[in-house]
Amino acid sequence: MTDVYSSALRRSADLMHIDLSKIWDRAVDVVAANWYLGFTAFGGPLVYFQILHKKFVEKYEWVDEQLVLPGPASTKMLFCINYLRGSLLAGFGAFLLWYLPGAIGMYALLLGVSRIGDTLPPPVYALLSGLNAATVGIIALAAVQLAQKAITDKVTRALVFLGGVAGMLYTALWFFLVLMAGAGVVTIVWDFRRLEKAPDRDSALVRRCLGIEEPPTPSPTMMRGPYIFDMNLLTWKTGLCVIGAFLASFITIMVIRGLLKNPPRGVSLFANLYLAGTIIFGGGPIVIPLLREYIVAEGWVSPRDFLLGLSVLRSYRWLLSLLRGVNAGAIGLVFTAVYKLWQIGYVDVNNQGGSPLGRDPWWVAITAISFVGGTWFGLSALFAILLGGPMGMA
Repeated sequence: MTDVYSSALRRSADLMHIDLSKIWDRAVDVVAANWYLGFTAFGGPLVYFQILHKKFVEKYEWVDEQLVLPGPASTKMLFCINYLRGSLLAGFGAFLLWYLPGAIGMYALLLGVSRIGDTLPPPVYALLSGLNAATVGIIALAAVQLAQKAITDKVTRALVFLGGVAGMLYTALWFFLVLMAGAGVVTIVWDFRRLEKAPDRDSALVRRCLGIEEPPTPSPTMMRGPYIFDMNLLTWKTGLCVIGAFLASFITIMVIRGLLKNPPRGVSLFANLYLAGTIIFGGGPIVIPLLREYIVAEGWVSPRDFLLGLSVLRSYRWLLSLLRGVNAGAIGLVFTAVYKLWQIGYVDVNNQGGSPLGRDPWWVAITAISFVGGTWFGLSALFAILLGGPMGMA
């Protein structure tokens, strides 16, 4: 019977023009490159971006700089890289390897938190405050590193700065989208005005105006072979269909959310998380303070439990001009996220909802240690955050 199934599988593969040996090789590549990331990636989405960049761009050379920047962050980037390397199934497989360890750990945490009292022991608050302080330093470091990659001229430098300042002053969800879209329009106008002034310049100058480096000669490991499945998935028609379906679903959900005066909890939860997920451009920390308002304010989670879960979760990412500006604006919002996380990082018995880390110079010192250690002494995000815990209890 096994021979019959094997023959049928090989026959089906022949009919679909699928090379089973190539599928197996790509599957092994994906598992070997991703299996431990769910256990070892620490510091939040902005640090994940640095991890993925070093691994898949610098080490394995599966993709190059032009394909990665500007691009999606964190989980979306992991999915896209593995999709390009293998197939759609490879992308989903990498997603599961990335998320399952954290999801299982957070579920275990949920079971534990539901059984503890309203007040934690004082050493636990000190531990969490230390973790928060160290994490703020790591995210600040990631923000600086991302800004260095996004800044290609004075315009993008100004957009990063203005995006951070504007995000601190106004925090409505729609404002972040308008801010990034406006930054994209600014770079489009700026780039094309420069090109109109020098229409006869060579292509190298045009690339420099757009902030694009000359593409390196592809190495054998960087060159991606033919697709495993001859399904022609990466067509512009497919992309337009996906974008259209997303926009239709987003508008429908927001209209339903606005029309229902007392929507069921399931509808409210789905709508709030769908809205938050839609505006993630440049990393999850941009959305974390907003999620706090949409989750805690609704009464679904207490402020203490939200901060507790956030602390544990952290310790467990014409079009080129548009994206260049959007990327700069989004990275400016990362600095906003550093400020907002700083404002709620200190927790104790009397401030379970969080208060500024600046209340005590010791938390400032922990943040500075994690930032300086990561910048100049090669301190890993994992070690820096875990070091912040016992330092907070000192």
